[in-house]
Amino acid sequence: MPLLNISAITGRKQVIQVAIVFLAKEREGDYNWALERFQELMSREGIEEPTVTITDRELALMASLDVLFPSSRHILCR
Repeated sequence: MPLLNISAITGRKQVIQVAIVFLAKEREGDYNWALERFQELMSREGIEEPTVTITDRELALMASLDVLFPSSRHILCR
């Protein structure tokens, strides 16, 4: 069962864990569902969308991020 770990960096340069999601599979639809819930939470709490996202080369996740966070800059971690 794949695990999606969403983290953020605070203004004090501390890494915090924002969300942990177990996915059925690593498909674009699964990532879309998780990221849509994340967007809903951010919207409800008045949190701005991320300006930068960092991922490994998970193509389905990268495609979902392009659709759901189009203004967010993507950095590929190698």
